[in-house]
Amino acid sequence: MNYERGDVLTLSNNKNYVVVTTVTYEEKNYVYLIAEEDYSDVMFCECDGESFEKVYNAELIKKLLDLCKKDFEEILREYRPEK
Repeated sequence: MNYERGDVLTLSNNKNYVVVTTVTYEEKNYVYLIAEEDYSDVMFCECDGESFEKVYNAELIKKLLDLCKKDFEEILREYRPEK
């Protein structure tokens, strides 16, 4: 399944998370999520259909953040337009 920015997902911990961005790396799909009720609760998850596995590997997280950089910049421009 394809996820888009703004989609709301309920994970196995029964918390709702909003999709911030998605990325494919080494033929695997990842979503960057933020909890609806706790904005400090963010994570990358590998997604395979309807299952989500949180990413803990620091090197992989760094790579995914780098790949998502343009998306993050676009989001910031949307919410904080330049004067």
